[in-house]
Amino acid sequence: MNKQNILIILEGKNPEQGIIERINKLFGLELHINILFGSDIYKLYRAIEEDPIKDVIALDTFELMKTSCDITLKDHNAKVFDNYTSSDFAWIYLFFDFDPWATTTKAPLPIIKDMLKLFNNPTEQGKLYINYPSVESFNHLTHDFQNSYYKYSKDGDSFKRVAGAYSQEKANFSHIKDITYKNLLNLIEQHLKKANLICNNKFEIPDDEDDISQHKLCHIQVEFYTTESKTHILSSIPIFIFELKGPTIFNKLA
Repeated sequence: MNKQNILIILEGKNPEQGIIERINKLFGLELHINILFGSDIYKLYRAIEEDPIKDVIALDTFELMKTSCDITLKDHNAKVFDNYTSSDFAWIYLFFDFDPWATTTKAPLPIIKDMLKLFNNPTEQGKLYINYPSVESFNHLTHDFQNSYYKYSKDGDSFKRVAGAYSQEKANFSHIKDITYKNLLNLIEQHLKKANLICNNKFEIPDDEDDISQHKLCHIQVEFYTTESKTHILSSIPIFIFELKGPTIFNKLA
């Protein structure tokens, strides 16, 4: 097998898989090998904590997925598990939602921080990207997107319903499978600028990926959530693309 393979681990099937497939098609990033975990980041955390050898050897993320993924997704995941081993992947990337309402634990925020510390290198255990509040933020561009936030409710998640509503002027972003190359670049640009605004108070494309690191974003988002029960609406998938392709990705927009 090719040691240069990239493994993508997604929280769920829809819309995550469609987003990755469209990015793969338009940018040619070789992201066609993916595993669907089938649950939230807190279940992944529990799976790691319950691993009897977690304190003995380094975490093998691929092997963890084989024993932890939702059984209902076994047919999809078997295509990966039956044809690859851990040694076939040079890079691993994980995409999960912030989802503080999804956990039964009383301390969801430290879990997010701990997971970002563990999954901080794509060539080792993998690199984790968090979407706020969920993956639906990816194409949820609104009139005042740079200042948009989500207010969490005690009743649970309503963002998926909100994210499905688009004004006519934003309709070009509503269907991922049909989004054009130009509109996808526009979408990525908006998220990068917003991430830079959140981290550095500059609504512009960042100079470097470290300016909008997952740790910086998490620190600010957690503080916002703790004090006001809100998070800035932001997808980290564009940040992932920026880290892979660099600022030259926008040359074609010039």
